[in-house]
Amino acid sequence: MIRFLFILGIFLGSSFIASAQYEYTVLPLVAQVSGTFHGHMPCEDCRTIEVEMELSYLSDTTGSYTIRDKYMGKEKTEVISMSRRSGQFMVVKEVVDHDKLNLVMFDYDYPEKTTYCILKTDGNLIPLGDDKKPIEPQADCLLKKVKMETTEN
Repeated sequence: MIRFLFILGIFLGSSFIASAQYEYTVLPLVAQVSGTFHGHMPCEDCRTIEVEMELSYLSDTTGSYTIRDKYMGKEKTEVISMSRRSGQFMVVKEVVDHDKLNLVMFDYDYPEKTTYCILKTDGNLIPLGDDKKPIEPQADCLLKKVKMETTEN
């Protein structure tokens, strides 16, 4: 009986995480999400931000990511600046504004840096702002999956 409770405790502890700020359930969908994504984000000081993101499988519940941002100037080929960042992600189910959403949660191990994207049923991602609402204008903020990662399991 004690062994059963211990195993149940490990399972519940690893699949459900709660704090005063949020509650979510970790989903084993990292392999399905992994791949390369491209898209654009709005920019107040430039024409657009070109985004390329690579999500890589580490385990069923965690993965690594690399995001490359290119801030584009007024001229079509003008690049103002570029940035690159990386870290870990996981896929979670969370209630946001009374809707149960599958979210890709970036930098989950650093709550002050955590960011989110909605995982759409077609595999594409919608970036969310700090308020967990889609960034406006939404039409410009879709990260399209262009290549799936293959994993050897």
